[in-house]
Amino acid sequence: MKPQDLHAALQRALTDAGPAAGSSPATAWPTFRDTCVPAAKALRAGELFFDWGTQDEPDGRRFYVSFRCANWWVNEPWRDDSECDLWQVELEFTRPSDAASGALRAGNHECLDVDDPDTFAPAVEASGLLPMTESMGGWVIRLTWERLED
Repeated sequence: MKPQDLHAALQRALTDAGPAAGSSPATAWPTFRDTCVPAAKALRAGELFFDWGTQDEPDGRRFYVSFRCANWWVNEPWRDDSECDLWQVELEFTRPSDAASGALRAGNHECLDVDDPDTFAPAVEASGLLPMTESMGGWVIRLTWERLED
């Protein structure tokens, strides 16, 4: 799999899993885990990120939960590793902040070791955040694929 194929693979997996799979971070996590963790391992250039917190937006404070897989990609065969691009697929959930989400401390987990992405899933699950998101409604879901650096 090429890194640019990851966005389409995740979108397809979320669609195949049905509407409930994308209704909250908790229900989308298994699909992200089963799609992106093996891809990071296979690409041997993947970094995995899970973060959450509250941010100020023009329409008020928003609570967010984000799953990301970033990949360094040499997109032309004549370029060496120093000339690679950083691409990221992100599955982000946002909702208006309320008393429950506002009381949660921001946090994150990163897996920067491309040789051991299997440590990522247990750390995400041990955070305890995902079960709390199941009862929260009003999630706005965004799945993006973007180039982060030249």
